[in-house]
This record gives sequence, structure tokens and C-alpha cells, in this order.
Amino acid sequence: MGIILILSACSNSPPEILQNFWEITLVESPDSTEELVTFREELSIFTVSRDDDGDDEIESVFLIQDEEELFWELDKDNWEEIELQGEKWIGGSSLLMMEDEPFPRSSYRLLVIDRSGQRDETSIAISIKRVLDPLVFPRLSRNGDDWEIQSPYDQHIIRLYNGDSILKGQIKIDNKNFTQRFLREQLKPSSGDVLVLSAQDVSKGWVLQSLPFQY
Repeated sequence: MGIILILSACSNSPPEILQNFWEITLVESPDSTEELVTFREELSIFTVSRDDDGDDEIESVFLIQDEEELFWELDKDNWEEIELQGEKWIGGSSLLMMEDEPFPRSSYRLLVIDRSGQRDETSIAISIKRVLDPLVFPRLSRNGDDWEIQSPYDQHIIRLYNGDSILKGQIKIDNKNFTQRFLREQLKPSSGDVLVLSAQDVSKGWVLQSLPFQY
């Protein structure tokens, strides 16, 4: 009886970028006053990428702006993972420029590299206008069991963080007035947690994030 040996060579497939998402968030500074609103820009960049050699083969994600020789590197030690509709997105939600300068409005390269050094890349264009007009940031206030969002915008998200700044959950708010019971049911906050309110200015293309609200 003969013995048949089946030899299977290890594959060495390059990664593939399937989807990407970016967003500029204007984060209010603690130094803001009613007379002078100050803020910094934070960039969120996420990708859905596939590697036929295995999900754990992707090793790093780079965002590169060649004209000014800028780059940001994300890897398994510092990237964020988000599960959304069955897809795993990896990236970062708070990339910064040096000295909190605004991000160049330009073309960037998004680069994904696997363990074997193979890569895939795509380009994104950050083209939304820089902020020139005075800004109105959303506000979150509480009166007993009643909560209110004071904001000229229509779309809002409340995120809940613990004392270590780890995201515990988030909800999209359609109503600018809601109750303590609603908040507890949706987010289950506890003492020491922090609420952060964000609003999207659809006409401008950016997100505004208010100062943290201690729960």
C-alpha cells in the first residue's frame, strides 16, 4: 500500500485594504472661554483590511503625508479595534499634529503592512475647510434627573469613559432632552465616569467635541 504525502506550502499573501474611514474632530480646549473659544484638531482614521494568511498577520498601519514628510504609525500595541456590522476596523481616533497644529488639507497615503513586509495602500484626501468662523460647541447640562443638550446641531453622540479614559459605551441622541433613567438604561454609568458630547456639523464636514462632563 503506497503512502501519499500531501505537501502544502505556506502561502504568503499580501494584505488588502477593503474599506477606510476618516474624520476630523474639533476638540474644545479647557482654556476656552465664552469670549475666546480654543480647540485642537484630532484625526480619526480606520480601515477594514484582510490578509488571507490570517487576521493576525497585519502588523502595522501608516498614515503618510509626503509633501511635508509627516507620518503616523499604528500597531497592535496602540491601535484601536472597533466591531461594526460584523467587520473589524483598526486604526486610531485621536491622531494629532505637533503642537496641535491643524492637519494639512492634502492627499495622504494609508498603508497596511503584514508580518512578511508585504503591503497595500490607498490614498485619502483631507479636503474639508479649515475653521475660520467662530465655533459654537455643544453643551451637556443636568438638573436633577433631567438632562439637556444645548446645541444648534441636530446629530449628537454621547460617549462614556471610565476614570482611566477607556471607552465604556456610546449612544446616538435624537432628542436634546432626556432623563437620568434613559441614560442609565443606555450607558450604565457609575461614579467617577465621564461623559463626552459630540455634535456633527453636516454643512462643514467636521465633528465638535465638548469638554468632559463628570458624571
